Amino acid sequence: MKLCALLLAGIAALAGGLSSVHAAPSALHAHGPAGAYATGQARLKAHQFRQAQVAFRQAISQKDHLALAYAGLGTADIDLGDSVGGFKAYQQAAKLLPGSAAMNYYAGFAALYARAYTWAVTYATRSIQLHPNYYASYHLRFLAYGRLKSKKHQVSDAHMEVKLLPGSPDSWNDYGIALGNDGQLPQSISAFGKAITLKPHYWAYYKNRAIIEIYNKQQGRALLDFEKAGALAPDAADQKLMADTAAKLKKRMHH
Repeated sequence: MKLCALLLAGIAALAGGLSSVHAAPSALHAHGPAGAYATGQARLKAHQFRQAQVAFRQAISQKDHLALAYAGLGTADIDLGDSVGGFKAYQQAAKLLPGSAAMNYYAGFAALYARAYTWAVTYATRSIQLHPNYYASYHLRFLAYGRLKSKKHQVSDAHMEVKLLPGSPDSWNDYGIALGNDGQLPQSISAFGKAITLKPHYWAYYKNRAIIEIYNKQQGRALLDFEKAGALAPDAADQKLMADTAAKLKKRMHH
C-alpha cells in the first residue's frame, strides 16, 4: 500500500482527532490554496511524487505548514523508494509536533519502512503514551517487535490489540502470530480459530493456523487447513503454494 494514502487519511487526525496540540483545521489553510504545502498535497493525491517533493521542499523553506510539509516530503520520498530519506523527514515532523500521537505513529511507520525497527518501537511507544487506546500504534509496535524478535513484547501488544478490538479478525490473527512466535502453540491455534470464526473465508488465517499445527504435531489438522487455504486463496500462485504444501505434508504423513 502506498504511504501517501495513509498520510492523506491521517491529516484529519493530525488536525484534530489524535493531537491536542496541533493547529485548528482552519489554521491549516492560512496560506491559501495556492500555497506550496497545498500544492504538495495535491501532487501526492495525484501520485506525482517528484513534483510533490519539489513542492514540499519549497513549503519547508517558506515554513508553510512546516511539520506537515516534512511529513509530506517523507511520504513522497518513501513512495519513490527512498525509505531512509523518508524516515529522516518524518523524524523532523515528529520533532516539530512532539505532542501529536498521530505524527509519532507516522514517524514509527516510516521507521518500519526504513528497517529502523528500534526507532519504530520508540515512536510507537510515544504515540501510545499520548493516546493509550490508539489501536494502530500497538499494531505498529507489534510489527517492529516481530522484526526485533522480542517475543514477550510482541505477545503483550497483540493482546492489547485484541482487548481494544475484540471483534477484529486481524487482531486475533496478530495474537496468533505472536503466541506462535513465543512457543505458546495451543493458545496460538485458538487465537487463529477466533480469527477464522470472525472471517471464515479468508485463506491466510487457515494457512497461519496450519503452520502452528505442524509445530504442535497435528499434521492431520494442518493438512485440512492447508487444503482449505488453497481452496479460498484468490491468487493462483497462493493456490499452487498451498496445494504443493498439502501434497508434501500428505506424502510425509504416509511414510
